[in-house]
Amino acid sequence: MSITPAFLKLDLYCKGIRIAPDCFPEDHHGRPITRTRAGLGSGLELVLPGDLWTNVPVVEDFAKVSPYELVREDERFFVTHPHHSKVEVRLSPRPDWYETKTSSGKRMDRVGTLQGTYLGVYPSAVCEYWTESPKVNCKFCSVGLNLGDKDAGEKTVEDIMEVIHAAREGSGITYVDFNTGHYEGDTYLDILEPILKRVKSETDLLIGVQTPPHHDLSWYDRLQEMGVNRVSFCFEIFDPRTFEEVCPGKHREYGLKRYLDAVEYCVGLT
Repeated sequence: MSITPAFLKLDLYCKGIRIAPDCFPEDHHGRPITRTRAGLGSGLELVLPGDLWTNVPVVEDFAKVSPYELVREDERFFVTHPHHSKVEVRLSPRPDWYETKTSSGKRMDRVGTLQGTYLGVYPSAVCEYWTESPKVNCKFCSVGLNLGDKDAGEKTVEDIMEVIHAAREGSGITYVDFNTGHYEGDTYLDILEPILKRVKSETDLLIGVQTPPHHDLSWYDRLQEMGVNRVSFCFEIFDPRTFEEVCPGKHREYGLKRYLDAVEYCVGLT
């Protein structure tokens, strides 16, 4: 039985994929499997039929028992399933600039992660929920495991701009997305402001920002004036009791209502 590329993309998100020993992307000039940016980009980058780019889970437990497997026949790659026809796919090519170093000596792939035509950057230190004792990080989050492993931790504005220009010239990115964790004193937007201004003044890229909701909602007017195209808020869970259980730090510091109030305010800016 054959399946459509759209269904395959969705099912791969849900079930992940196993990788045959001779198919690891690093051996075929594909993008390496990394865990950076709060877990984003932690899977296998594939291009499905119809040029559908996707990131497929491979390191999670459920992926280890996935019915899907990536196999290689000669120099061609296929996704197989015991009950579906095999589907030919491509590995997302590894950008040449990934292994280049910034002026400060950081490898560029530790500053930004390429997904499709957008670049994701986690510009600052690890979310402080991971550094408290006991930890109060969200139970699904892996940012405290990622930073310092495959990610460069704190990056300078110059580091980030060098990577953005390299990604624009080498990979044709159209969009750059910045996300942060929680920092005492609501400093996350202060950290982003000089970066956002530089990106807007030096490029025509679309810009996205993903941070906790700031207590001063006028900050979102300022972001709009800076040229930010999108803001998002990761509260993940609408049920207040589950939110408190799964996201103890966010519940204590912000509460679900503050997230929803910020979303409502930003909708009014459009």
